[in-house]
Amino acid sequence: MGVKRPRPAAVLIPLLPNGNSYDVLFEVRSAGIAQPGDICFPGGTMEPGETPEVAAVRETTEELLVSREQIRVLRTMNTRPGPKGRPVTGVLGILDNYKGSFSKAEVDHVFTLPLGKLMAESPVSRTMPPRTFYYYPTPSEGAIWGITANLLHDFLQLLKEE
Repeated sequence: MGVKRPRPAAVLIPLLPNGNSYDVLFEVRSAGIAQPGDICFPGGTMEPGETPEVAAVRETTEELLVSREQIRVLRTMNTRPGPKGRPVTGVLGILDNYKGSFSKAEVDHVFTLPLGKLMAESPVSRTMPPRTFYYYPTPSEGAIWGITANLLHDFLQLLKEE
């Protein structure tokens, strides 16, 4: 009898142009879905045959009610273990002309944080071998934690190295 492996997922780390810089967009999950109230990136389960890029874009269009043409994929990021061991791949992209729309069935609300502010502040971290977990406090939304914080940390470290 085999153990059923969780299907992989992909999320978009959406950057919103803001003058000469960018803001990072986050969702707060609606009460009607798993992990209600958690801060996350748009994304979800990959369909059979989908790449992380295709899944992240598809899920983003569904959750944020935007068109595919508004999303410019920049690169695929790391894959990290998410809830219940599900592999989650981050996909970095720019979301153009976003007007604040979202599906109320999946998203309670959205908010942004300036990329420069995220880069300037160090996250709270806790190591529980073999992994380190990161937490990013926000001014009014609570903490960004879990897979979202770890993918955000990977992205910010990549920027600092380049």
